Amino acid sequence: MPYQNKVKGRNSSVWLENYMSPLKMFDYLAAKMIIIATDLKVYRHILKDGYNCKFAPVDDHYYWNKIIQDSFKNNLQNNKITINAYKTAKKYTWEIRCKKIIKFINT
Repeated sequence: MPYQNKVKGRNSSVWLENYMSPLKMFDYLAAKMIIIATDLKVYRHILKDGYNCKFAPVDDHYYWNKIIQDSFKNNLQNNKITINAYKTAKKYTWEIRCKKIIKFINT
């Protein structure tokens, strides 16, 4: 998930990096994939570097390359990350999200 530090909506003057929630991130977590992401504040409450993902600086192409190469290795750290990613995904299912919305509406 190599997002830029500034994300602008299509045909928009609104900056979205503080509000976006990339839904594909939840698919990646549920699929037990190693997520390599730009460290953005908007999803830092879900993604934790070294726990369920790997963060990389937006402008460091060499670091991105290293992390991508390392993600193909079947090692203990990568296995833990994929297991933790799956555990994280279970906290954000559509059913749980809908229940939170209903609870919010009813309060």
